[in-house]
Amino acid sequence: MARIRTIKPEFWANEQVMDCSPMARLLFIGLWNFCDDGGNHPASSKTLKAEIFPGDDITSTDVQVLLDELESNRLIALYTAQDKAFWHVTGWNHQKIDKPTLKYPPFPDEKPAQARLELSESSPPEGKGKGRVREVKTLSGEPDAIEILNHLNEKTGRSYKPVEANIRLIVARLNESSIEECKAVIDVKVEEWLENATMSQYLRPETLFGATKFAQYVGQLGSSGGGSNPFV
Repeated sequence: MARIRTIKPEFWANEQVMDCSPMARLLFIGLWNFCDDGGNHPASSKTLKAEIFPGDDITSTDVQVLLDELESNRLIALYTAQDKAFWHVTGWNHQKIDKPTLKYPPFPDEKPAQARLELSESSPPEGKGKGRVREVKTLSGEPDAIEILNHLNEKTGRSYKPVEANIRLIVARLNESSIEECKAVIDVKVEEWLENATMSQYLRPETLFGATKFAQYVGQLGSSGGGSNPFV
């Protein structure tokens, strides 16, 4: 059963939210309505499509891409309980609920506080508080991630910025793959999608380097043809 939830004004200026596409933001807000009172929801893109986009020309695969985007920006977290998978809204503490009802197993809250979306009255968006200094974080593998992001920009003619959400996502893929494979995935998907009005919007870091999708794309590389350059 859907529930009424609260959206604070600070939500719209939060950097984690601003790094998401408009459709991902809409899915995120819709997810709140269908979570239980602990901020948890079964990890089913088909269910979310039926709940949030019942009359829209959007597939469950499209919804999964948006979920990957939300996860890469640390707005939701995947966990398992009782042999089932669930999504947890990481900033759920801003919802004030009287007599909460927990329909699903609770999220094992083991993540550091800075990894959550905090929307409290005492925490204005970065850059808005007096004397606030933005923390600059350096990620291991960042130069390689920036090189890959630049490659994506060159191939697509776009200008994705080396913001933390993009870099962290690419660094995670570099922990399980190589620079060459990351670039190869970009090259193949640019060839497949760039001239397609529907698919070209997915030539972005959150789609290409989401954990599930990236593994699928790498698995497809060997079947792209023969010759000295199998991606042409």
